Amino acid sequence: NRLHARVGEALGHMMEERGRRVAPSALKTLALQANPTLGSAGTAAVFKGLTVDKGMTSLDVSGCNVDDESVMILCDALDSNAALTNLNLSANGITDVGAAEIARSVATHPAL
Repeated sequence: NRLHARVGEALGHMMEERGRRVAPSALKTLALQANPTLGSAGTAAVFKGLTVDKGMTSLDVSGCNVDDESVMILCDALDSNAALTNLNLSANGITDVGAAEIARSVATHPAL
């Protein structure tokens, strides 16, 4: 796949809109792995969607050029989204700073 940031932004927007409904959306698994052109902007948009759409249980963004900036948005989402039980962030450009934030969020997340 060659998904670009615009696709991530569209997915994030869809998740935000669906999340504003009374019940969480039916989207439980999102596998975006091996899409390096999704990048920070695309993954950040998906992570923003997670803050509102709280029904997702599995997210794979391995090899999508996730960076520390988008990790901060992910950590905010993890603080408010208890349903996520599977998260794959491998093969990305996350530094020690981002990894420390992820560790903090995972330590307090009830399901990860």
